[in-house]
Amino acid sequence: MGPDLSDESGRGHSRAWLATQVSNPKSHDPNTIMPSYPTLSDTQLNQIVDYLMSLGAATPAAGGGAANAPPAAEKTAPPAIPARRAAAPPVPATPPAGLVPTNPSLPASAIHGIGPLFSGSAGQGPPGPAASVIGSVDHGAKLFLLYCTSCHGADGKGGVPNPGAEGGTIPALNPIQRKFFSEDPGEFATNIDRVLQHGAIPKGPLPEKSMLVFGKTHSLSQEEIADLEAYILALNGVERAQLKHPGIPPRTYFLIVIAAFALAVAGIAWIRKPGSGTGRN
Repeated sequence: MGPDLSDESGRGHSRAWLATQVSNPKSHDPNTIMPSYPTLSDTQLNQIVDYLMSLGAATPAAGGGAANAPPAAEKTAPPAIPARRAAAPPVPATPPAGLVPTNPSLPASAIHGIGPLFSGSAGQGPPGPAASVIGSVDHGAKLFLLYCTSCHGADGKGGVPNPGAEGGTIPALNPIQRKFFSEDPGEFATNIDRVLQHGAIPKGPLPEKSMLVFGKTHSLSQEEIADLEAYILALNGVERAQLKHPGIPPRTYFLIVIAAFALAVAGIAWIRKPGSGTGRN
């Protein structure tokens, strides 16, 4: 269960503190599981903070009601939340090939369409350390339920509405779009890692929801991102631990190694056995 947010002003939390808590909660608590929302515009962020500050403000004192409550001290208007970034430049009239102009209120560094998979597009980001880590499918399933199901649906089946986005829904991850898929687990993990690290903004005139930035904001650790990637690969029938060469399951490979080692040990023992004809006299 999440924390009580009904009296944030009464707890002494300033507008600036609340703005940071929404956009980058790990700056307050590195161990928090609250997701960050760095793609919110300053207007959207101010609206959220206004609402949080209003909760509990008009609640009468217990037992006396508003009539018996001491006069409230005159308050000055709360300071505006400082801008977290410079105003975003206008969307180019001619976007990169395959892209369409999207929400101009979002930061210019955000990824349009499927983002970093478009070579040379603004905001393209490299894969992070998680792309080269073999994560845990079981733990990835738990993380997916916590962070991803609300947007991508149960088991990644999709169908969640996203007004203003092309197609009107958030893409499914099971099966995933073919531009991300690869039978090579390393390539598959790299494709989705770029989006998990840097986020993405769906195509469309004004998408209501965008892919969160898990890596750059440190909302998830690289190990957790690797676990999510392992689970998404498993949903699509690709084993993250699959060996690229020679392309056989790890269990089969290790059984072959053990058998080869046993044969080598037996061969050495036979060579050293007296009377084998090959040992020393």
